[in-house]
Amino acid sequence: MRRLLLSASLATAIVLAASSSAQAVVPCAITPTASNVVTGQAALESITFDERGRLLYTDRGRQALMVISKPGGAPKVLAKGIVDPGGIALDGKGHAWVGFGNNITNATAPAKGAAGLVKVDLKTGRTSVAVRGLAMANGVVRTKSGEFFASDDLAPSLDRVTAKGKVLPAWSSVAPTNGLALSADGRYLYANESLSPTRVVKIDVRNPAKVTAVATPPEADAGAFLDGLTLGAKDRPYVAAWVAGEVWSGDGKGGFCKLASGLKQPSAVAFGRKGSGFDTKSLYVTTYGGSVVRLAKAR
Repeated sequence: MRRLLLSASLATAIVLAASSSAQAVVPCAITPTASNVVTGQAALESITFDERGRLLYTDRGRQALMVISKPGGAPKVLAKGIVDPGGIALDGKGHAWVGFGNNITNATAPAKGAAGLVKVDLKTGRTSVAVRGLAMANGVVRTKSGEFFASDDLAPSLDRVTAKGKVLPAWSSVAPTNGLALSADGRYLYANESLSPTRVVKIDVRNPAKVTAVATPPEADAGAFLDGLTLGAKDRPYVAAWVAGEVWSGDGKGGFCKLASGLKQPSAVAFGRKGSGFDTKSLYVTTYGGSVVRLAKAR
């Protein structure tokens, strides 16, 4: 899907950069060392770590949820047959919930509700369709109470799914949204807006009309196309800038700084989790170039 947008987004970025004297996102004080965890894969969409600390990611080429059990391990198919896989959310009960139908056709026709969520048993890899009627399921997060939020990066249709499985289409129509993350206290839903305005916002889950800008890049980077999102300490946002080929961190002042550059279409980011040996201070990045990259000591 993003490849269809690449030429237009890149053209926008070039025009903005050429016509604006605004400074681009500057490097962070911390410059993480980048290394490859795995290469030679297809376009990779999303990433997370399960309760055992294993690395999970979605592979659009294999139409699968993949797993790497430990650092240095080979990627294996955990669950296959997930058509156009999108975001991944965990329920803390041994299951991953993976978006399906994450494609441009669904993105531009959200009222059709052609996307949904597949429930994956993390031990056996067995799958079952758990939710239907979502717009796109590009970014997916789950609350502690069992609700889900799912984004559409081309239409203003951010869906909500109640704990009983009822879909609330376009729960928020603030703008097309991409990567999603929940605040530590669960009160706010953080979302990347990929297109104009390009920024990270937080949405009050009690009232979706209350939207606050958290971090906005300078005009020169307005065409960077923010994709995946995760949060660090004090809910600091970390984002994959897909067109720019960079990873940014919120600077705490309403802007960003650059953690890494020269990546081939980074799509999602996640910090390591205790268990299997992946470093909890490192940020792991999936790319459409077919790699998972580790940014050591990113926080």
